[in-house]
Amino acid sequence: MKLRILATIGALMLLAASAHAQGIGYYHTGNKDANGANASTTGMENSAIIISAANLGAAGSRHFLMLSALGYGAAAEVAMCFDSATLPATGAIPIAACPLAPAASTPAPSSCSFALPFDGLPLSKGLTCACSTTGQTLTTDTTSGGNCFFGIGWK
Repeated sequence: MKLRILATIGALMLLAASAHAQGIGYYHTGNKDANGANASTTGMENSAIIISAANLGAAGSRHFLMLSALGYGAAAEVAMCFDSATLPATGAIPIAACPLAPAASTPAPSSCSFALPFDGLPLSKGLTCACSTTGQTLTTDTTSGGNCFFGIGWK
């Protein structure tokens, strides 16, 4: 489990380190992107607006590339991403999802990650991510303080 977490963190660090050179935006819980354009918190989250409408540019000019998530909840959840500049309503269908098993303990979260081909998925409205307590559609986790850590890449 520790190797999986270290591999996930290592992948996030590599993406962040190359973000400036490749024109890739990067967000992770607790930090803003290189331009300071994204909302962020200092702890775990249940949802996060990654790319707001104001920072989207022309529709289709931003592309979602990578999702990495850590889950600290006692129950299974699904990290979901939406082509939206706001948190969608319950029942929304994600453009990407990644399952998170129940965390073994607080210092041993579950993890999931995936990367899309170089061009990624074009975004027309924005990018929002959330932890869902249901698998195929959004039911936002409402745990106080949040259960998820998100790492997101886009260009």
